Amino acid sequence: MSRKQSWVRGLGNALAMATNMAAAIALGLFAGKYLDGKLNTGYWMTLLGVLIGVATGLKIMYDHVMKEASKPFSLREDEDEDQVRPRPSREAIESLKAARLGLKEVETEVKKIHVRDEDENSEKEAPPSEEETSQQKEDGSA
Repeated sequence: MSRKQSWVRGLGNALAMATNMAAAIALGLFAGKYLDGKLNTGYWMTLLGVLIGVATGLKIMYDHVMKEASKPFSLREDEDEDQVRPRPSREAIESLKAARLGLKEVETEVKKIHVRDEDENSEKEAPPSEEETSQQKEDGSA
C-alpha cells in the first residue's frame, strides 16, 4: 500500500471514530432531554445521557483502535485481510475439544434430569387406573 493510501485510510479511521463519538453523545443528550421532559427530573437525565454517550463513544473508539492494533504489522500496510488466514494453535484446538466433550456431558445430564422430571410429573398427573380404583374401594370397605 502506498504512503498516500495509508494516509487516506488513517484519515478515514479518524473521521469514523469522531463521527461515532459525536453520534453516541448526541443520542445520549437527546434521550436524556426526552426523559427529563417526561419525568420532570430537571437536568439529571440529560447529564446521565451525555455521560453514557461519552462512555459509549470511548468504548467504540477503544474497540476500533484495538482492532487495528491487533492486526499484524504487515497486514496493516501491505496485505488485505483475505490474504492472511491465521490458524489456531494445537493447544487452542485441544481445549476446544475438551470444552465440547464437557458440554456434551452436561447436555446428557440435563436430558436425564429433564426426562426424570417429566416422568415424575406424568405420574402425579395420571388418573388412577381401574385396578387402582377397585383396590382403593376394597381397602376402604375392609
